[in-house]
Formats: sequence, structure tokens, C-alpha cells
Amino acid sequence: MYLYSRKPHSYITEAYTEPARTDIIHGIDNVVNTISQFIFNTKYKIDACVDYTRPYLAIEINQLRDAFFDAKKRGIKIRYLTEITKDNLRYCRELMPLVGELRHLNGIKGSFYISEQEYAAPTTYHEEK
Repeated sequence: MYLYSRKPHSYITEAYTEPARTDIIHGIDNVVNTISQFIFNTKYKIDACVDYTRPYLAIEINQLRDAFFDAKKRGIKIRYLTEITKDNLRYCRELMPLVGELRHLNGIKGSFYISEQEYAAPTTYHEEK
């Protein structure tokens, strides 16, 4: 399950006419497609605060890795805050070239992503396996 909300922030200067909307998305493929679309829709920056499982998913799911790579090529600033552990260190190292900043914070529970227009909060994918 995945919560996805589209609402502009006040600092965006472009005209924004769509009303705010929140969707709940089910199914792994639908969630991955929505996260990829979230990244593609971003114009300036993404701030991510994610639990220790997300670096693995960001690297191992090709569609997500490619979306982060594309965002970097487009000049999107990505700040990624996660709990770096011995188990995910390899994936964090692989993620470092794809994000502008990668930082550690102990004990993060849950995950969310924020861009200038959207908010995304995926649930814990690793428990569905």
C-alpha cells in the first residue's frame, strides 16, 4: 500500500490549477510505477526520509534505480536520509552517486518522499515478500 498526495507548496511560482488530491495505491507494480512517476514529475528537488530497507529497494528494483539516475541527469537535487546499517551499507554506497546527499539517522520508522508538488509515503515493502 502506498499513500500519494499531490499538493503544491507555496514557493512554486508556476500557476498550479489542479486541486489537491490523495490516492491510496495497492499492488507492488502499481506502487513502483507511482514512485517512478513521482520522481519523473519532480522539477527541482526530492527530500526522502526512509527506513533502512529503502536503499536496497532503490538499487535492486531497476525501474526505481533508473528513475533516480534520470532525476540526477535532469539536475534534480535529491536529499536522502536513512538509517545506514551493516546490512544496507553496500546499497547506500551504490545509491550515493545517484543522490546529492545521503545522510544517516538512527531508528527511522516508515518512509516518505517530498517534492515541490507531491508527497509520497510507501508502506514497508519488505514485509510483503
